[in-house]
Amino acid sequence: MHNKLANWLIKFPNLFIFSILFFEIGTILLIFQIQLISQLIDNVIFINQSFDLLTKPILLIMVLIFFRGLFNFFGEVLTKKIAQKIKSLFRRKLTDNLFQNKTINKIHSGNLVTIFFDRVEAIEDYYTLFLPQVVLSILIPVSVLFFVFPLDLLSGFVFILTAPLIPFFMFLIGKFSEKRNKKQWQSLSKMSIFFLDSIRGIKTLLAYNQHENHLGRIKKANDDYLQKSMSVLKITFLSALVLELLSTLSIAVVAVEIGLRLLYFKISFEQAFFILLIAPEFYLPLRNLGLRFHAAMNGVEAYKEIDSFIIKKEFYESLKLVNFPTKLVQSVNVENLTIRYPDHESPIINDFTFCFEIGKHYALVGENGSGKSTFFRVLLRFLNPTGGKISIDGININQIKLNDYYSKISWLPQSTAIFSGSILENLLIASPNYDFNNLQKILKIVELKDFIENLPNNYQTEIQEFGKTISSGQRQRIGLARLLMRNSSILLCDEPTSYLDPISEQLISKVLDENREDKIQLTIAHRIHTIRNADSIFFFQKDKSITNGTFDDLISKNIDFEQFIKFYYGEKFND
Repeated sequence: MHNKLANWLIKFPNLFIFSILFFEIGTILLIFQIQLISQLIDNVIFINQSFDLLTKPILLIMVLIFFRGLFNFFGEVLTKKIAQKIKSLFRRKLTDNLFQNKTINKIHSGNLVTIFFDRVEAIEDYYTLFLPQVVLSILIPVSVLFFVFPLDLLSGFVFILTAPLIPFFMFLIGKFSEKRNKKQWQSLSKMSIFFLDSIRGIKTLLAYNQHENHLGRIKKANDDYLQKSMSVLKITFLSALVLELLSTLSIAVVAVEIGLRLLYFKISFEQAFFILLIAPEFYLPLRNLGLRFHAAMNGVEAYKEIDSFIIKKEFYESLKLVNFPTKLVQSVNVENLTIRYPDHESPIINDFTFCFEIGKHYALVGENGSGKSTFFRVLLRFLNPTGGKISIDGININQIKLNDYYSKISWLPQSTAIFSGSILENLLIASPNYDFNNLQKILKIVELKDFIENLPNNYQTEIQEFGKTISSGQRQRIGLARLLMRNSSILLCDEPTSYLDPISEQLISKVLDENREDKIQLTIAHRIHTIRNADSIFFFQKDKSITNGTFDDLISKNIDFEQFIKFYYGEKFND
């Protein structure tokens, strides 16, 4: 039994205790049912009771069967409920760690999907099948022995001597299958990553006519997983055969010793028949434990991966979390910030220090891979700095509770995320309880109000995922409306006007400028007019320090910046 996995039951002790209690009551009812059946058969064969006298015990047996099924049903419902609660708990913790764990940047998204769904689902059988069976494999045989020993001492000792054989062989088989089980899970992870990459790159494969070759690689990955799965199934079926054989031989030993004594009248027929009927029920929990051991192995292997993500997480800093005041942010201080990726010799950002002030617009400029997006990841707390820190009004951002911190930040990307649903639902993502009258004022500012109200269903008009049924300009205006609804102090923009027509571009730039008075705006800039109009520009270069200044200062004093502008924008910057 995996101790860490079993310890999660501590959170729901009552549910587990009641589930075991229901199963145990079902077992006691089964024992009484077998007693009644043995008495009934004995009365029919040896006492020749009339059918009228048999009606009551038959009805009683039927009642016992009904209640036994009812208690077993309730026991299974409770174990399912435990599994659902623990799975929900795991997924919540995984989601929390998604934002607090810096190793998230090293985990492939395909592996994340596998962890969130396949790994967590694999744990269900551990709680619904294996753990209850571990307890029942002790309680049920003890309950049976409690009834058998007063009837027949020899049969009781036979039960005790033969019972340990089943868990012993189960342990041997489990040790043998553990490595193969681990290989199967590793193969599944690799295949999940490979399939997700294949789906993402399907357009490229078709464009370069590589789909036939790639199908061969997919088949190879599938065959590898199939081979490892079949090796695990082979052991599973072999172990089932061994456990069935052991339990059958044990029952045969009991049957032989009972039959010989019954032949010489050293035991009554009713006692012998009861012990013979109860023998399979004595070994059944142990046999089921062996069969469900493989489900437990899957759960344990799945949990090891979840555990490495939940428990062995690398937090930004082990600091005491604090609530951030509701007041507006006045400044963002970056002190000696250094960020180094494990596979890079030199830091991507090195010893960067600056104070971002309220009411100003800062542009982040540089080639791809120079560190602009990395800086944003640190600001969003998706990445832990190697050295230095970022503070908001003197408080380290890693000390601020996530909900408080994210309430201070708004994000406007190049392409706003649109989900399948109504326009109103897509707007209220920013603030579910936002006042509708204020929302209409914001929509008027971003010039969406008339457009929405002229639609057939107004605000309830359905739009497709990714905003396929609306223009890119309208999609970005929805993103801009969300940003205004949040009314955050820090605005992070990834050149939101990149793919827009001149009218939409001018509108978004104008709205951002007009609403920046009490905010700090940082933009990863690609457009020349965004760069020129920024209050301060940060020029990111690979393997070099970040330089900053106004456009005129940098163009006249920094030759690297001048060459960068000329290369990307030609001579237009002089216009």
